[in-house]
Amino acid sequence: MVAFAAHTLPQPVLPQRSTRSLCERALAGFCPNGEHCDRSHEICRVPDKPLDPWASTQAIPPFNILLPEPRILAHGPLFDHEGPGSYCEGDYRHDNDHIDIRNIDILPTMDEILSLRPPYMPYKDFHRPHFLRESGENAGTSRLLDTLFRQLRYDSTEQIIDVCYRACQILTFPPQEDILTSDYQFSHATPKGSRFMLFRDICFEESLFHETKGLVLRLSYACPKFLRGRWMHSSGLFEQGMLVALVGLDDIDHALSTTFFEVVLRESTDAMNARGGNGQRASIQLSFAQRDSQDDVRRMLYYAQGVLKGRFVLVDFPKLLLAGFSATLKQLQNQYHKYRLPFATHIAPSDPRSVNLKIEPPTYTKSSGFSFDLNSLRRQDARKADLQMTSVELDLANGSPEIFREQLETATTLDQGQALALSQNLSRGLTFTQGPPGTGKSYLGVSLTKAVVSSQNCANAKPVLAVCMTNHALDSFLEDLVKDGITQVARLGAGSKVEWTRPYTLRELSHKIKLTQLESHNLLRPRIRVEALHREGTRWCESLSTSDLSWCSVRNHLTENYSDIYRQFLALEKPEHSFEGHRAIRHAGGFGFHCWKSGLDIRALNTLSVEFATYLGVDPSTGDTSGSGTRVIESLLAEIVSRSRNLDAIVSSGTSIWSMSPTERTSMVEKWKMEIGPRKFVEQLGEIHRRHQVALLEKKKATQDIDARCLESRQVIGLTTTACATYWPLLHRLGLKVIICEEAGEVMEAHTLCTLFPSIEHAIFIGDPLQLRPQITERALSLETKGGRDYRLDESLFERLMFPSTPGVLPIQPSQLNLQRRMHPDIADISRATLYPYLQDHDSTFKHPAVVGMANRMYWFDHSHSEDPLDSRSATFKSCSNAFEVEMVAGLVQYLIAGNAYDLQDVAILTPYNGQLAALTKRLRSTCSIWLSEKDRETLIDGGFLSVEEAATGGRVQIDLINMLRIATIDNFQGEEAKIIIMSTVRSNLDDRVGFLKTKNRVNVACSRARDGFYIIGNAALMRKVEMWDRIVSLTNKRPAAMFSLARKASGHACEPAAQGIHSAITTCTSLLILPQLSPVKFHVERFLHAVTIATRDYTRNAAIDARRYVETAVETVWCHYHRSICLVVTKFHSSAVSALAKKSNVLIWLRVFRYLVATLLMISARTRISPSSVQNVAASNCLVDIYAQGLAQFAETHQAIHLARVIATRSANVAISVFHYATRACVHLVSNLAKNHANTAAARDYVIRYAILASSNVAGSVFITDSAILCAAYLAPDFHAVSLVQNVPLPDPE
Repeated sequence: MVAFAAHTLPQPVLPQRSTRSLCERALAGFCPNGEHCDRSHEICRVPDKPLDPWASTQAIPPFNILLPEPRILAHGPLFDHEGPGSYCEGDYRHDNDHIDIRNIDILPTMDEILSLRPPYMPYKDFHRPHFLRESGENAGTSRLLDTLFRQLRYDSTEQIIDVCYRACQILTFPPQEDILTSDYQFSHATPKGSRFMLFRDICFEESLFHETKGLVLRLSYACPKFLRGRWMHSSGLFEQGMLVALVGLDDIDHALSTTFFEVVLRESTDAMNARGGNGQRASIQLSFAQRDSQDDVRRMLYYAQGVLKGRFVLVDFPKLLLAGFSATLKQLQNQYHKYRLPFATHIAPSDPRSVNLKIEPPTYTKSSGFSFDLNSLRRQDARKADLQMTSVELDLANGSPEIFREQLETATTLDQGQALALSQNLSRGLTFTQGPPGTGKSYLGVSLTKAVVSSQNCANAKPVLAVCMTNHALDSFLEDLVKDGITQVARLGAGSKVEWTRPYTLRELSHKIKLTQLESHNLLRPRIRVEALHREGTRWCESLSTSDLSWCSVRNHLTENYSDIYRQFLALEKPEHSFEGHRAIRHAGGFGFHCWKSGLDIRALNTLSVEFATYLGVDPSTGDTSGSGTRVIESLLAEIVSRSRNLDAIVSSGTSIWSMSPTERTSMVEKWKMEIGPRKFVEQLGEIHRRHQVALLEKKKATQDIDARCLESRQVIGLTTTACATYWPLLHRLGLKVIICEEAGEVMEAHTLCTLFPSIEHAIFIGDPLQLRPQITERALSLETKGGRDYRLDESLFERLMFPSTPGVLPIQPSQLNLQRRMHPDIADISRATLYPYLQDHDSTFKHPAVVGMANRMYWFDHSHSEDPLDSRSATFKSCSNAFEVEMVAGLVQYLIAGNAYDLQDVAILTPYNGQLAALTKRLRSTCSIWLSEKDRETLIDGGFLSVEEAATGGRVQIDLINMLRIATIDNFQGEEAKIIIMSTVRSNLDDRVGFLKTKNRVNVACSRARDGFYIIGNAALMRKVEMWDRIVSLTNKRPAAMFSLARKASGHACEPAAQGIHSAITTCTSLLILPQLSPVKFHVERFLHAVTIATRDYTRNAAIDARRYVETAVETVWCHYHRSICLVVTKFHSSAVSALAKKSNVLIWLRVFRYLVATLLMISARTRISPSSVQNVAASNCLVDIYAQGLAQFAETHQAIHLARVIATRSANVAISVFHYATRACVHLVSNLAKNHANTAAARDYVIRYAILASSNVAGSVFITDSAILCAAYLAPDFHAVSLVQNVPLPDPE
């Protein structure tokens, strides 16, 4: 059996030279002396930079193999705790299992992908064992960085490894039915559930050289029909910058390889038509994800040029951005054993139990004469006394912040909690402020920024670093600063989607400053080097594409083996002293070789000016080029012509190369090509790529000098945590002292450490660890899972220090904001009853208007309808949904909007599951405009929940929120709010599985987004299994009419399927009727139609067809002609529905449904435009009673009920009330009959009598609520003592 292991490259043939023998400037990218330099310009391998003393130089050979079975790491613990590398029993797990994190490749190696041994995962707790046994001041820092790096890398790459392993199996062990067709299956999922796209029949088309990315490969692949033409561009696949992998199987040694790329350009099938694609192949341009990996470059060039043979598949990871995690991981490696971590004694102590909780004031505040100037925070109506905090006062505030609270509260716009927090934050070097929902955390952050900026000495002022987790929060924070007068801000990173930030971006700011002479000089040299290497790389790639020798590819070979010929070509070159000349001179000799190879005579060179200009990249018609002018080209060509006349004088032996015939020249070129060999050829191109990357790095350093000077003059620098890791070298040069981190509770601790520069003296973290935690991919590392509590990757630094898990460690006490301005006090009671007992309500919250059309602003609709079963065949099987809750949410939304009191943007729907989010989007997108956050939209598309067209809306900036309904997952709604929140809890099962909503952080966010109204739809009995939900349900139950419940008790009944169907219908109808106001007729009729459809579906198909047809007829009649006689509707039911359905056996249940619906239609009609005194209503009520009478006579044979119904119909005088009472009394007698036939107990009769008395004495609205409950209860619940349908209605005595 063949063992499919990781591919090992052959040793390179390109010679390795000592850097001492090579021209240093040529190695850096460009030598102005050209070929006349006295040092070698040979394109060869150079030794890697020597590693630091700590680094391991041992190369670990690959040894793992691919198995056909599903990837299972181990039968036992998911992680290993023995230690990495040689610390592990049985030695290394794979070739990337290094002890020092600085030696670990960010992206997985092939051997690591094939390894099935559990990876090493250190515990996060400092009291747990760790392989690092260092002692000293930095021991805690080293351990923390090692732990966070390994955990974050596993979270970032485990899905990549899982997908690549499965892709290797598909490539190596293809299923028998897996035959490549024009419409093959390209969407796949691993056994673990990781989705990916796999494209086949890969061909290397050409090599390109990008100015900033270096070597770029253009690949083509068989394109499925679904993605051909313009559909590729709307598919969301292969977006620029996304990570992809090329998985290969070598034809000779059957070894596997995985090379990672970033997408440069996505090309459709149209782009391949000129290359023989025939509309069936598409192409893509890819740059190396690990550009410093010579093995990756060499391997791909070997296969591209046919040196090696193999088969490949292209893997697309949905929306996986390499920059999203690589920068943070690299920065953690960079900080390891290299930079001091500020506040290490509190953040990463060597002994956590010995930490001194007292935190000193910031170091910069201890300078003589320093004080915080707080006058920028003063209220306009406050007296003009100077508002400052001196260094002495800061020492006092450090121990007793209450001293200045009252002064700040009186003189500023801060409330009590904010004033106290401001005092604490300014008087301590490391501070944390906890802000419950709606308490003004961002306002406090802006106030602190203004205070720090206003207090800085202009001579030594350093920018304040403002860090947020998301681009949206950062833009909002910076906008508040600009509005408050802090206009000297800089916005780093490219994630902003609002136009106003453009003038504040680093690119725009740096373009506005005037460069010094030194800066211009320092920038020009690396720019020339990059351009020169880019052009040389382009020439090499052109040679590869044409399989022809160019001057750059043959030059070294001629130098070593044909020195006489080389000197003849070299004689055509002459170095100049201007950089403009250098750019052209670099290729002058190449033009001579080009002419010679093409069979031209050198003495006719002066007639080739146009061809010469074109060869150098000059437009002959304009004489313009990038860096070369007409003057340079003319003088250079003249010099070449002059030198060509003296060629015979420099030929030492043999004949002149220019005397060779074209055939001889061609033979000579082919001979050289064979002597060089393809391997050396491609390795030289790889070396050019490496040198180009070095030159780019030098250019970046020169640019940083300019950027640093630009940023030094800013008051505030704003960026996200990811951008902070990306720009770390630049920001480190600024010597920043103050950082203010917003959303600190959502920031992963690994990201937080990247914001703590060695120069930081004042770190302010504002957030709430009781709201959403940092989002991670691998739940095995989450503290929300039992096994993940040992690792807690989703624990922020804020949460770790506030709620320490290490025994004996005291928590750091944060400042606490306590006055909320968002929720009405009734809604805020949830927060007080669960997590924030100290929370107070601002006066403005009491003025929030009541929800129009609803009796209560907080309401729980309780049900027991099961969640939808999971379909393992679907791509969405990992997420839950509940069709019943979808319909209830849709009904409530339409009801609220139909009242014209609210626009769509006033309402937001929250759910914990992507499956429910997709179901809600599909259900509501046909009736209203839907707004999805960008993150939710991408998740639904990438997860296969929705197509691109179905999720076509989204984006806070591109799409106006006016008249758009917001639907979001709870995790992507933190920081948002709405007037009305409707939440679907989704889960409803017999296994007591609450799912995501068992986490208090998520529940907290869900229950604190609403301003005026909060409505929950869910299974209360199940939710009460969680302590926090139990408190919320109990709180809801204490409010009158705030909770409505329909209990199902149909199990074991003789007509159980029909009973379940009628329960669905009655539930839907009744839940709508309990709403205190009625919306337009069409809305109710549509809901009733849906209810009957559900009910009928569980009985017989024919009955369903009849029911739907008759109800649709009634809908059309009522909606289009409700100003005419309602008798038309009732007559339809009387003549058609009853006669048709009565002929079927066992359809008594459907007669009851239709009676219920007819009565409801009458009630709606009576409340619309029909006059209360209309005689038509009397006739309608008589027809209604006739329907009841016929049904009773045919099926129940209760003549007493028939007689009483007729008497009531003929004796009524008040038409407006009679319509309701006819229906009411007929229902009561029907219930009586049912109770006798099915319950047959004295208790049942007593309850019926009580409800009948109550119904007779109430007004129409409450009567109908009661009747609906009776109808459901009487039929479905044999034991009336167990009925809890109208718990809040008091019952009078039977007498």
